[in-house]
Amino acid sequence: MEKKHELETQIENLRERLYQLSKQNAKEKELLEVSQLLDVTLNEYDRRNSK
Repeated sequence: MEKKHELETQIENLRERLYQLSKQNAKEKELLEVSQLLDVTLNEYDRRNSK
């Protein structure tokens, strides 16, 4: 259960960071890195919740 909460927090933080970067017109590379990390984290979250 703790891991699930950890992932939820990480997902929230990544989404917020992505939003802030997009507002600041961040470099495309940085936006891509954060969005890829978010994708990986969401996939892990989905995988754990599908059990």
